[in-house]
Amino acid sequence: MTGLEKITSRIIEDARAQAQDILDEATEKSLAVRAQNQQNAQAACDRLIEQAEKECENLIVRAKSSAAMTRRNVELTAKSEMIERAFSRAMQEIYDMDRERYAALLLSLLCKTLNAQRESERDSMRLYGEDIAPATYELMLNARDNADVAPMLMTGIRNAAAAGKAPADMAAKLKLSAKVAPIDGGLVLRCGDIETNCSFSMLLAGIRPELEPRIQQILYKDQKKS
Repeated sequence: MTGLEKITSRIIEDARAQAQDILDEATEKSLAVRAQNQQNAQAACDRLIEQAEKECENLIVRAKSSAAMTRRNVELTAKSEMIERAFSRAMQEIYDMDRERYAALLLSLLCKTLNAQRESERDSMRLYGEDIAPATYELMLNARDNADVAPMLMTGIRNAAAAGKAPADMAAKLKLSAKVAPIDGGLVLRCGDIETNCSFSMLLAGIRPELEPRIQQILYKDQKKS
């Protein structure tokens, strides 16, 4: 028997014990009534027993409902914890990548961010006639990445721009910030007064609403099999 089954069984067992106490008390009262008034004793006894039985039935029904609710709450809590662990593990696996693979991941992210920024600048010019392109673009990394992958990343973005994977003019104006970004991984692109947060925690939070239902389906299937 699992821990959850023990909890729900205990709720129902306690209710049944309480129901038995009610019946015992009703029986004692019926005997007392019978002794006091023999003429009306049987009717009174029947009413006491009937009331006790109804109360016991209601008590068992409420206990079963409470046990079912307890089970659902425990299962929902367990699933939430498992989902949280899944996202934490995904974050940790990204963080534990070897440095070359991690740098390649950051490079891909940087290319996409620069391309998205270019589209934003073009939209601003087309819709409002406003040039929002800054004089320089500033790349911010956390302390660890600043120390060991920044050189690979800066070299990589130049090569990516030469291959047409990122805007060459923006790559030429990209500078590594002296400031350390307070993020767990990923990057922050500063374009003048505007910062684009592409930290991994922010990106995972963005796709979490889409992924959670899929994870719940997997957990539900596993539960049905077990």
